[in-house]
Amino acid sequence: MRQDLYGFGGWLIVFVIFGCGFPLLIDMTRVYSALIGGAAEMGRQYISNWTFFSISLLTFLVCEFIVLTTVAYRLAKKYRPSTILLTRITILMTAFVFPFGVTSITSSFLGYSPFETVSMILADGPRALVQSIIWATIWTLYFATSKRVKVTYLNQPEDHEVDDVFA
Repeated sequence: MRQDLYGFGGWLIVFVIFGCGFPLLIDMTRVYSALIGGAAEMGRQYISNWTFFSISLLTFLVCEFIVLTTVAYRLAKKYRPSTILLTRITILMTAFVFPFGVTSITSSFLGYSPFETVSMILADGPRALVQSIIWATIWTLYFATSKRVKVTYLNQPEDHEVDDVFA
């Protein structure tokens, strides 16, 4: 049975699709609507440095892409304990940082205070926050208790090189 559980498969594939690919697509649509959608016309009137605003949003999207593709690659190819550590950090980022990044960048360029930004983020009501907490809890528990994760990643020797975390 141990050999059946070894390797990249099962729920790990589901995590890569819905935990790495799907959040990126959602944020791409958020950036698109902020830069090209209806908010863009209003934004050009109120944001004095539109170019810097555009670069900030695209930089956020590129950083998110790098983090998520690194995690997806490491889960598929690098069977080391550091992969799981990086994945757990990314789960928290995907649940609590990435969803609110576009709103935070937009509101800061529009001159809103941090309190106004938080109220904008929570404008959906607590629903988005509750969904993020549930999503992060489910995947954190999976990576903490999964037999496949233990067999594939946690029972492997770890190289203690600093650059190994992202290699």
